[in-house]
Amino acid sequence: MRTYITNNKQTGDGGITLPLPLTDTSFDNTACDLDGDPATGQAAIEALCNRLSVSASPGFTYGFSGPFSDGFYAIADSVPSNRAGRLVSFTGPILRKVEIAGPSVESYTLEVFEHDGNLTNISILATVVVTLSSSGSADLNVSITQGKRLGVRCSAGTGADVNIGLFLAGGF
Repeated sequence: MRTYITNNKQTGDGGITLPLPLTDTSFDNTACDLDGDPATGQAAIEALCNRLSVSASPGFTYGFSGPFSDGFYAIADSVPSNRAGRLVSFTGPILRKVEIAGPSVESYTLEVFEHDGNLTNISILATVVVTLSSSGSADLNVSITQGKRLGVRCSAGTGADVNIGLFLAGGF
């Protein structure tokens, strides 16, 4: 299905009808919570494009291959996340969700933290407690510092072979 907009008129084989021009169309942001509280349809589309262009699902992935316990750091592309981590380069970054999946029912606590690399200037962003479960997720809304690196570590309990996904949002 394609929709074309030419000279303020919609043509094509389906899609949505847009009141044009969008710069003159008011926009109610109460249901969307877009950044900058856009007042027009054009501003809303621009805010949405900016948000979607940098949202990631999952933004960053980590894991434990084999058994882990208190003090173990999750691995990201074969490098411990306390050494290099994952760089957060976009503006207004927010940690929206943490998802965890493993093969066995286990109990442990994970900390998501930001740092400057090689365990310098660590700040805990979120703590996720997994109790007698093999998978789960936690919805969050935690600000991340632009330019910092993210890592994950076990701070209590034991587990084995767990994948961790961090869902992020932000702008350019």
